[in-house]
Parts: sequence; structure tokens; C-alpha cells
Amino acid sequence: MKKATVSKVNKQSSSNVNEELDESESYTSDCCASYDDFSSEEESDREVYYATPPKFKKGKKVEEIFNAKTTTRDIKWKVGLVFANKIEFKEVVRSSSMETGRPYQYLVNDLKRIQLCCAKGCPFKIWATYIEATQGWHVKTLCNEHNCVWSHKNKLVTVKWLVEKYGDKIKKNPNWKLGEMHEEFKKELKVDVGEWKCCRVRRKALRAVEDKMMKLLNRV
Repeated sequence: MKKATVSKVNKQSSSNVNEELDESESYTSDCCASYDDFSSEEESDREVYYATPPKFKKGKKVEEIFNAKTTTRDIKWKVGLVFANKIEFKEVVRSSSMETGRPYQYLVNDLKRIQLCCAKGCPFKIWATYIEATQGWHVKTLCNEHNCVWSHKNKLVTVKWLVEKYGDKIKKNPNWKLGEMHEEFKKELKVDVGEWKCCRVRRKALRAVEDKMMKLLNRV
């Protein structure tokens, strides 16, 4: 009777271990798939969730509210830096990325957490969190070290952002050549925007004009 009981317990234990291994493999696969989603040409708005913050050394906490009027594009990151909202934080990240040639990308981007990393193999990381008490975004953890080189490729310079920045100029000059547009983007933004992407920017900006004209005609 004792041998039968022991055998039954061993089988049940083995079954539990197998189930845990299956769950572990499933979790690893999901994480890898989530990371691959961010390898596309542009920044993704898809939310990616991680259970816990990454483990790296925290810097000295210095509470400081970010001031967009006095801070240059090359921001000095520090633990305790506070941003008014998520939009401000992401705009600063984009500006800093262009100014320093750092290919930043988001590993976590949800309603209350942001994890920012740099090029593959680069140790730089930022973990920012939304704090309800201040209604601001706080830099909680920082590894402010780089071993990457300057990159003219930037996923954060999206078609949408380029249209918002250069839309009026494109509307005034609808025949703006793609080669000239490419050179201006590279000179002003320090980013290499391909001609196909420039074409999408021009087309989207001009489509907005067409849509506006159609609305006006429909009112007549």
C-alpha cells in the first residue's frame, strides 16, 4: 500500500513539474514575440507588459521637475526627474535620440510604466513610472551608460511626427522633391529618412489638404 501511495505522489509531482515547464516555455515565447514586435521601422504604440522592473543599479534620487523652456534637446537624465505627462516624456526621448544619435526604443509602454532601452548590447536603460500622488511621470531607475555608436536610423521619427512638423511646408510646396526632402530631414534632424518614407510623409500631408477641400465642397 505504501509503495502504491509513493508511486501516485511521484506521478502527480512529475505532472506538476511538466505543467510548470510548459507555462515557463509559453511565457518565454510570449516575451520574445513581444520584443520582436518592436523591431519594425517605426515606434509602435502597442502596449507590452512585463511583470517586474528590470534589475539594474539605481542612481541617487534627485527630485527635479523637467522644464521644457530651459532644458536643451540633449537632456541630462537622472533618477527622480519628473515629467508633467507621458507625451512630454516621449517628446524629450525623441529629441534626445535625434540630438545624440541614440537609437532609443520602448520595451514597455503602457498606462503606468515605460521602459526605454538603446541599441542591442548597449547597457543604457530607463524605467519611468506614473505616480498618482503627483500625476507625473518619474524616472525611477536609470543605467546611464552607452557603448553604442552614432546611428542615423531612428524608429522614433515616425511618419505621423514628420507630418506634424513639416506638414505646412509640404502643403505650400506640394512638388517638394523627395531627394530634397531627404536632405533637409538629414540636415535638420540628423536622421536618415528614406525616400519611401519621405513619399509617405508627403502623401499624408497632401491628403489632409484634399480631405479639407472635400469637406468644404460638401458644405456648398
